[in-house]
Amino acid sequence: MNTRAATLFEGIANNAILIAHGVTEVEQLPDEDLQIGVLLALLQDDAKNQSSYLTWGEGRPQAEVAATLRRDFLVTEERADKLSGAWGRHPLLGRMYLPAYRAGTERVAELRRTYPADRILPAIYGCSGLVDIVTIDEILK
Repeated sequence: MNTRAATLFEGIANNAILIAHGVTEVEQLPDEDLQIGVLLALLQDDAKNQSSYLTWGEGRPQAEVAATLRRDFLVTEERADKLSGAWGRHPLLGRMYLPAYRAGTERVAELRRTYPADRILPAIYGCSGLVDIVTIDEILK
């Protein structure tokens, strides 16, 4: 799952609630609880990215990574253990897939701000040809 396609798919998934409501920004969602839910999901993606960085970029021990995730990203003890352990320390998932969550989310959000829905949605869903997070630009030219 550590692919350019997975990065696009995570971006689509994390933008789905915005797409469903026809908005491009979290603040435009009609309900404050819905906005908070989306922001918490994004915070968890930041926790995944931080887990990857602390584990592979800085070589921090699992217990320290887990404590940081609990403190700074509001994840549960169980989630912190998973992100700092089995996922975060996996040689492929931890190094590449965890950062893909937020990167894909930001890229899809940027594309949705740049292009009208009737152009970008068919493109990201593959209706204009097979795409991933990088090749999407070729379809949109």
